[in-house]
Amino acid sequence: MTSGPILVADIGGTNTRFGLAGPSGILDGTLKRYSNNDHANFYSLVAEYLNLQEVERCSKACLAVAAPVEDDAITLTNRDWHISKAGAREVTGADDVRFLNDFEALGFAIDRLSTDQVLHVAGPKVATNSDGARLVLGAGTGFNAAAITCGVDGHPKVRAAECGHMTLPVETTNELSLRDHLAQNRGRASVERALSGQGVLEIYEWVCGQANIMPQNYTAQEIVHLAIEKRDESCETTAKILVRLLARIAGDLVLAFLPLGGLYLSGGVTRACRDLISDDLFWQEFTAKGRQSNLLRSIPVFLMTDDHTALEGCVTAMIGPLSFGHLPNSMAAQVAGIRT
Repeated sequence: MTSGPILVADIGGTNTRFGLAGPSGILDGTLKRYSNNDHANFYSLVAEYLNLQEVERCSKACLAVAAPVEDDAITLTNRDWHISKAGAREVTGADDVRFLNDFEALGFAIDRLSTDQVLHVAGPKVATNSDGARLVLGAGTGFNAAAITCGVDGHPKVRAAECGHMTLPVETTNELSLRDHLAQNRGRASVERALSGQGVLEIYEWVCGQANIMPQNYTAQEIVHLAIEKRDESCETTAKILVRLLARIAGDLVLAFLPLGGLYLSGGVTRACRDLISDDLFWQEFTAKGRQSNLLRSIPVFLMTDDHTALEGCVTAMIGPLSFGHLPNSMAAQVAGIRT
């Protein structure tokens, strides 16, 4: 194998995160996060990072991307960045370049998580079937999910999806009005029109319109922060709508994939709503599935708290699971469940 570290990257619509890895995992001092707005394209960004790390050539590169992965080139869903394997080989020097969907990477990461990287937030603390399928989902710049099962070789098998583009499920007349607002000039309202950073802003705009008040020039993070601190009624209403929709969609996906090994939440918007997810509001909506409500009540819900989790998944994809002593699959959910 060509000498040099493995480059791992998590390329989202808003930010890109990098790390360098060796046989024992991510190397100390190599984690770095960049704002995509500061760079014209991915290639200039990765060149800047490798120059900072004084790396002339990588042995391999694994790029987790917020986009469908179908061939040797991708375009990010929420940013006009086109990335090809050929271009990545040229800028990194790596002969072996692999694309993963970013939620596929999160799925690969689950078995590498230590107890300070995952938090129990709802439901039972221990999965009834710790070897069962698991599901990771969440909201950030967009929304997505991935299902994780254990293959016959003992390695995780992750099925990527594009759940953010499913139709937004609404149940009340009020929610129909919100759906119409989110669908304006778009023809339809997808899940990530609500469950995303931009979605927070648009729900807030709709809430203010319903109350006949002028919306403030808040960021999505400020809206959630003000909601948690109960300092702005419109922000509180916005955050509650967001959490209800997140819980409802999470429950629907649990019914689709039956992740008896647990549900794992991720994404910047999801993490910002952590205190609200820990309240009864999320759990009540999540388990409101009629005759299958008891099934939903058996699912433990965890939150991935580390912003660099997808990079751990890239390491797993390139050099295999459990290469540096994290917890085995049969123990991960149990130990994570100890944290309250």
